[in-house]
Amino acid sequence: MTAPDVAELVAFLEQNGLEIYVDGGWAVDAVLGEQTRPHDDLDIAMPHAQVPVRCVPPDWLVKFHTGYAVDEKDWRDVRRLCERFNVAIPAAFSKFR
Repeated sequence: MTAPDVAELVAFLEQNGLEIYVDGGWAVDAVLGEQTRPHDDLDIAMPHAQVPVRCVPPDWLVKFHTGYAVDEKDWRDVRRLCERFNVAIPAAFSKFR
């Protein structure tokens, strides 16, 4: 992701009425006034009142965490979703049990 990509996305979101705050690595670079490293993504924060209320259902969130080489980060997400919403843990995560 490039600095022009970030500027374009932020402008687009704000033009569409969303109040966003840049977070993560890009926020560090913005505060420093220079890009210090490459970034693969853009972390943003929004006031709670603006956060969309529609989310992908938990069972589908779990399914979307399969079909590729899963890691500890995926396991943390899946384990918590499965525990909270009584979803079966997919076989792809058996090595983490």
